[in-house]
Amino acid sequence: RPLARKINNKKVPTNFELDVGKTAQVIEKIDNTKNSGRVKLDGTFWSARSEMGEQIDEGRDVTVVKVDGSKLIVTQKVS
Repeated sequence: RPLARKINNKKVPTNFELDVGKTAQVIEKIDNTKNSGRVKLDGTFWSARSEMGEQIDEGRDVTVVKVDGSKLIVTQKVS
């Protein structure tokens, strides 16, 4: 039984932390109050929320601050 615990106790790395700091493009307006917003990051589409709660318009560039499950938490890039 202890041997079975050791075998089944493997962790699978996801490397999600590699996305932090990258630039993504907003493809659907980010609005935390409406729980809406999508971004494109490295060819993949993600749900997104703004870190400070501000609305971010479609077409803007954002920086990924952290990954929260299947959502990216982003902040607007300064032009």
